[in-house]
Amino acid sequence: MTADNGPTWDDERLRRDRLARVQAQMRQRNVGALLLADGSKCRYVLNVQIPGVKVYLPAEGTPLAIVRPRDIGYVRLEYPNVRLP
Repeated sequence: MTADNGPTWDDERLRRDRLARVQAQMRQRNVGALLLADGSKCRYVLNVQIPGVKVYLPAEGTPLAIVRPRDIGYVRLEYPNVRLP
């Protein structure tokens, strides 16, 4: 017998569920937006580790990752919709 060594979780669902939970709590507390600068909080919302990231998180909608130009590759691995200024 061979073992299936693939992931036992769904990254997209994890990302979507975490974002929904945080945004629901923001709406419940009447918080319009957050600017996250702590690595673990950014990792929780984005479900990807990006060095030096900041995240603008609106109460509804898509989070905006603010990264250094040299770290854009980390973001493109997980998010195809990346724009440079």
